[in-house]
Order: sequence, then structure tokens, then C-alpha cells
Amino acid sequence: MSRPAVRHMRSIRRPSSARGFTLVEVLVVTLILSVISVAIFNTFANGLAIYRRLSTEIPGERTVLFLERLSHDVHNSFEYASINFTGEDAGVEFASIVWSPAAKKHLPGRIRYVCDSDKESLVRFEGDYFSVFEQKEPASRHRLEGVASCVFRYYSYDEEKKEYSWLEDWTKQGLPNALRLEITFKDDAAQPLIRTFEIPAGNARNNSES
Repeated sequence: MSRPAVRHMRSIRRPSSARGFTLVEVLVVTLILSVISVAIFNTFANGLAIYRRLSTEIPGERTVLFLERLSHDVHNSFEYASINFTGEDAGVEFASIVWSPAAKKHLPGRIRYVCDSDKESLVRFEGDYFSVFEQKEPASRHRLEGVASCVFRYYSYDEEKKEYSWLEDWTKQGLPNALRLEITFKDDAAQPLIRTFEIPAGNARNNSES
């Protein structure tokens, strides 16, 4: 066989372009894919952790928001002919500014806070200007759960004793000077929460009369 024929056979048996991956190349690719997979997993894990933190309620957050709403309602309370300020141990009702869905704006309305011992909660009821004149009961809007008991007190000047004192109920005309709420939670009955809320309209009237 001639040399050109032998060279031709060798070129057919060993094509120069056909070869597999080396072990080093396979290891490098595997390492790169592992790094990318870890980065993607960490991104999703961090996002899930952030979502869980945002979705998890902070202990006491609902209590703080509920009391801020009560403070806002009491601060905006005023004397209104159709809604008297009335109060007892387990609840209070007064006129304040509320959002009216019918009028699509803020109007005078009725606010009521009631301690529901059966459902272990403090409930806020709200009725707008129209529901008052239609003599409809205010609807439940907000509820603070986990309440074992709650007591309302009313701060006012006693004409007979010539001093300020806390009253167990409010049946007088006008508004008291302040409202105090003592809440006992079922998870921590030994540490009641006490908050006092000033009533600007009550202070203004009582100061003018004194």
C-alpha cells in the first residue's frame, strides 16, 4: 500500500474535530451550576423570610392600633343633639367624626365601644349621620381580641365635693374631661393595661363653666 493511501486511512480513523469533555471541564461546569443554584435558592429563601416577617403580626400591635383609634375618636368627640355622651363600666357611646359611605365624606356620627365578655373582646361600633336619624344600630367595625375584662371610667368635676374624681358611669349632660380604660388580657391577667384619653370638648366646656 502506498504512503498516500495509508495517510488517507489514518485521517478517516482519527478525525481531529471529534473529541469529548475532559474531567476538568465537567468539574468546572458543575461548580458554576452549583454556585448559580445556591444564589437562586438564597434569593427565594430571603424573599420568603421577608414575606413571613411582614405577614406575621407583631405582639401587641393590634392593641396599639386599637387604642390609637379610640384616642382619635375621643379626641374628636363633641356635643351633638341626637347623640348623648353616655358611659358605664363595660361601654361608652358618644358623637364623633366618622366616614359616611353614603355621602363619601366625613360626617358626624355615633361611636360605641363595648366590652364583649362572652367573645373576650373589645368591640368598636360606628354609625354615620344617616344611620343616626334612621335609628339604625351602628355596625361593628373593629374588634380587639383576647380581652378578659375592661372597665371605663369618666373624669369630671364634682360640684358637691368641689374636686375632680373618676366616676363609674356618665349620665350627666355634656362631656367628661377625660376617659380612662383599664383592659385585662386573658394571656396576662396580672398586668392590666390602663390608658387615659383627654376629651378637649369636655375640658373646654367645663373650664368655661367653672
